[in-house]
Amino acid sequence: TDFPKASEMLSTNVTGAFLWEHLGEAVSPDALSEILAAEYDIDMEMAKLDTTTFLTNLKNVGAVADIKL
Repeated sequence: TDFPKASEMLSTNVTGAFLWEHLGEAVSPDALSEILAAEYDIDMEMAKLDTTTFLTNLKNVGAVADIKL
């Protein structure tokens, strides 16, 4: 696996920053979506979309290992 170089940085929005901070608390993408929905008072459909997009971006840059989405 090619990991990002130390000089590379991943840019994200407020939602992405929130999800990043809570990655260790959630045991699944659905659990992470529930945390997001509760924090921002959004429906689960939107929370799942945001979470899936964020996790897919992390996978694409090699910032996380395999995640079942």
